[in-house]
Amino acid sequence: MCPDGEVLVFRHLESAQTAMRTQKNRDELYARFVAALETEPYAPSTLALAQRMHETYPMPTSDKDLPLAPGEYERGVRIGQVLAKRHELGQLVLPDRLVISPTARTSSTAKAIVEGFPRLAAKLHEHPEMIAEDPNVVERLTGDSAEKYSDTKIFFGNHPEVYKERRDMGEDRAKLRFCYPGGESMLDVIERARAWESGRAPTEKIWMFTHMLFSIAFRLYQEGFDGGDTALQRYLYILRNESPPTGSLSTYIHSQETGRLVLHKLNEVLA
Repeated sequence: MCPDGEVLVFRHLESAQTAMRTQKNRDELYARFVAALETEPYAPSTLALAQRMHETYPMPTSDKDLPLAPGEYERGVRIGQVLAKRHELGQLVLPDRLVISPTARTSSTAKAIVEGFPRLAAKLHEHPEMIAEDPNVVERLTGDSAEKYSDTKIFFGNHPEVYKERRDMGEDRAKLRFCYPGGESMLDVIERARAWESGRAPTEKIWMFTHMLFSIAFRLYQEGFDGGDTALQRYLYILRNESPPTGSLSTYIHSQETGRLVLHKLNEVLA
């Protein structure tokens, strides 16, 4: 049991777009396109391949409306059942509120987990005000133009002028500072994490349903991210080695000593 505040951060279950990525990785023509984007990013032949990839792998819906992949809702129910068992054993307290990114995949993830956890479902039925959508915990916004593409490589291949701007920044620096047209950079996401945290009461127990990059931004903020070179290397390490898998859970506990949340369990996969 947790006498102080805690935040459970759930990355949403696998979406239809994530499932499409597996299909792309088996496609020889897609592999040719990725190689061309790396070696000849501004060649007309690369643009032609990018256009073909956009036709072959269109964005199935808007980013906000992306559904879960087949079978993932059922997986979410199983995760809820594991959490319910922990609650029965006195290892988990019920949350004071649920904070959900306003997308279909995060909402469906929360719904599935609650379905597998009858005690929580009953509490939420009695107190519907406990559930709230929060735009501060959405994924990094890539802007209207990029969101029309099923992945950023296909977007960059179709917009070589934007890709040049990103490449000129340098690969590592761009991961943190590149801002999509009409969108935002990872630094902006970390600022949103700071803004969200400023509204949290120290004793609150919150379940957050969010996305991979916001989960990382939230962790970086709690670790004292300052935007310097050391912080950049820390971000790159987490991105490459400790990114949260779909459907995973990380637990943070409020520290009375620092006034911040401290990571307690990282990237638990419960089903």
